[in-house]
Amino acid sequence: MLGRSFFRKGETVQDSESVEVEQEVDPSVQEDHVPESEERAVRGGFLHKFILWTQSILSGDVLSKSEVTKHYPYVVFLLVLALLYITHIFSVQELYREHSRLTREIKDLRSKSLTISSYRMHATRHSNIIKELQDRGSKLEESLTPNIVITK
Repeated sequence: MLGRSFFRKGETVQDSESVEVEQEVDPSVQEDHVPESEERAVRGGFLHKFILWTQSILSGDVLSKSEVTKHYPYVVFLLVLALLYITHIFSVQELYREHSRLTREIKDLRSKSLTISSYRMHATRHSNIIKELQDRGSKLEESLTPNIVITK
């Protein structure tokens, strides 16, 4: 107890008597000091309550209390929301992976297209066509007369 006072030696007070007793405060005892036996009792009580609480949680008894059972619909609702959230996260991740794969594929196809286009442009130049015909030994020759346009 806080603020405990001590009686003088030899003075006793009975419950039925209303005697005023001169109190003397022991200077060695501070007001904030709690005797060890009371402190042990408080700690022991706390430890006992903690052990009982832990046992009720581990055994599942806490789930059958009326205070907890009235919250079951809310807990089920939260679990459904959590499952929907997890499902949504996985679907978004899957879409992101698909998007990354398609982006990578587009880059590859674009570079392949540019390579093929460059090769085609190089192969269809007039000078390269003539050189290729000569290399193959073709009897075709380049016409020196300009083209004639026929109109109707």
